[in-house]
Amino acid sequence: MLKHDGVRYAMDLHETSNKPVKEICKITNISEATFYRRWREYQNIKNAVTPEE
Repeated sequence: MLKHDGVRYAMDLHETSNKPVKEICKITNISEATFYRRWREYQNIKNAVTPEE
């Protein structure tokens, strides 16, 4: 899922900065469609590992 360095960096930027997705995509050279697809997958995996209490 997060094998591509740009995708990993995009997820990290999204969680740690206030940058808009469009800017993150320019910085990491991925499309917005890819970002949102991977973000959804990333959130699903993250929630499976650390369930909400």
